[in-house]
Amino acid sequence: MFVQQIEFDHDAKVCLNESGLNDVGNLSVEELQQAAIEQFGPIVGFVDNPNNDSAIGWKFMAKAKYDEVPEGQDPEFTLETWVVLHEKQPEVTYFHANIEITELGNKDDGAQEKAEVPENETK
Repeated sequence: MFVQQIEFDHDAKVCLNESGLNDVGNLSVEELQQAAIEQFGPIVGFVDNPNNDSAIGWKFMAKAKYDEVPEGQDPEFTLETWVVLHEKQPEVTYFHANIEITELGNKDDGAQEKAEVPENETK
């Protein structure tokens, strides 16, 4: 199982941080829930599955303070944390762009030549 943590400034409706997926090994959903409650406080709601009516995680809220704010702005805000469960890592497909030499700014800078890799290095 994998866990993802997403943090929002609930007051400003802004996403502050989105973690990658963290492998939590063989912990049960009950154990994960208890660990999240210990870290973030009581559950205030559930993260809904966009594909059906089930829950895929928990929502927590707590008061927090920004380290630095403009003068006169209140540093305190409501931190909303989502803990989302994933059965496995998502499949990722990369679509690389092709760079055409004619798209480069300076065509006479040697970029047209392919660099040779020394034998003791890998590509």
